[in-house]
Parts: sequence; C-alpha cells; structure tokens
Amino acid sequence: MSDEALALLIGEVENGNQNCIDLLCNLALRNDDLGHKVEKLLFDLFSGKRSGSPDIDKKINQACLVLHQIANNDIT
Repeated sequence: MSDEALALLIGEVENGNQNCIDLLCNLALRNDDLGHKVEKLLFDLFSGKRSGSPDIDKKINQACLVLHQIANNDIT
C-alpha cells in the first residue's frame, strides 16, 4: 500500500468512516511493518493519543468485536 493511499485511509478513519475503520482493523492483523504501523495508529486513536471523531473509540471497538466474532466462528 502506498504512503499516499494509507494517508487518505487514515484521514477517513479519523473522520469516523466505519468502512475505513474496518479496513484498517483488517490491515492491523498483518504480521509485517504495515500491520504494526496500523495497529499502533488504531491504538493511538482508540486511546485518545491521536485525535479523531468524537465516537472513534466506539467505532474501533465495534470493528474489532466483529473481527473477533468472525475469527471465533471460524475456529469453532
């Protein structure tokens, strides 16, 4: 993913775009530099270290919960 594309995606996430939050949560699962970078970004948004929409923590929480449920259903 290019730096420009990632920057656009991050901007949408900061504005609360749920589809982009979902995409970043999926990217954060990667075990590479991009995954680690995105994971840190999501944590910074969730914890308030980085500013985003007023309900960004709830939106990130919801996206992560959906991923957990999908993974749990795939495992069991």
